[in-house]
Amino acid sequence: MSADTRTLNLTLTLCDDLVASERPATEGGHESLDYIPGSMLLGATAARLYGGCKDDEAYRLFHSGALRFGDGVPLAGGAPCWPMPLCWHELKGLPATGEDERLAPDRMLNLQFEQFPRGEQAKQIRTGQVRGDGYRKVTSKALRMKTAIDPRTGRVAEAQLFGYEAIRAGQVFAARITADGRLPEALWKRVTELFAGPAEFLLGRSRSAEYGRVRIEPAAGDPPPPRTPARPGPA
Repeated sequence: MSADTRTLNLTLTLCDDLVASERPATEGGHESLDYIPGSMLLGATAARLYGGCKDDEAYRLFHSGALRFGDGVPLAGGAPCWPMPLCWHELKGLPATGEDERLAPDRMLNLQFEQFPRGEQAKQIRTGQVRGDGYRKVTSKALRMKTAIDPRTGRVAEAQLFGYEAIRAGQVFAARITADGRLPEALWKRVTELFAGPAEFLLGRSRSAEYGRVRIEPAAGDPPPPRTPARPGPA
């Protein structure tokens, strides 16, 4: 990261379930992501700042690439959990996660560099995120069915049942906004002032259907890396 890069670390606490669908389609089942896309933060920022910007200011903030919105990753014990590398595999029938919810190095392999013995069937570790000490975090999700209301009658609309899988309320995420030297300090100040204190924002889909309230506040620096627990020595 260059010396002229400015960063703003944020903590996001879900007050409601958050709909972060994997795809934008309006029909069919909606499976949820297990993180908060940075595009949601961009949209929430633009919703509050764009209207008060001159054309050149709006371009610098939201179209030039000088201001970047990182994804919100889940926190566990105050430390961030990162996406699971696609090259990590476990054996079918022998989960790599131990009783302490940490990935056991002797029960998994990075298939970029090594292979399981011939005849052993490998399985990609697809779900969850991993903390610095190997703790595996699985984002909690909820599925709720709803029905649309006919605005003409105020009653349930015919054949308008729908449902969303969503990230469950109460979970906490960490995100980062960065700006490079192309963004004037005055515009960066507007962004930092927007997130200066705890404030509620609406993120995600179906915000009018009891989804999407998120409390966002600045984080005091980078979360500390977790310590790897000491392994017991020989008896």
